[in-house]
Amino acid sequence: MSQPNRFAGGFLLGAVFGGILGGVLGVALSQRSAAALNAGAERDGDDDRDPEGPIDSTRRGLEDKIAQLSDAIDDVQQQLRNVQPLADLQADD
Repeated sequence: MSQPNRFAGGFLLGAVFGGILGGVLGVALSQRSAAALNAGAERDGDDDRDPEGPIDSTRRGLEDKIAQLSDAIDDVQQQLRNVQPLADLQADD
């Protein structure tokens, strides 16, 4: 009868000890990996980052595209103004 009691006590002690050791080890490793990731992100980000920021560069690119589209629309409108209306063509015949 004493054998099952020793097993239960040892199992409980092992679970508590393992939980504490696992928790401490997990916290230590997560802080270490977080520090390494932050250091890597700072090192990589400084070289490739646009000084104006991604939103400003995207905005500038969209403004350029809008300007191109406006020029194209103006060209088409100018060409359409130069086309003789269909009613005038039929009247000439």
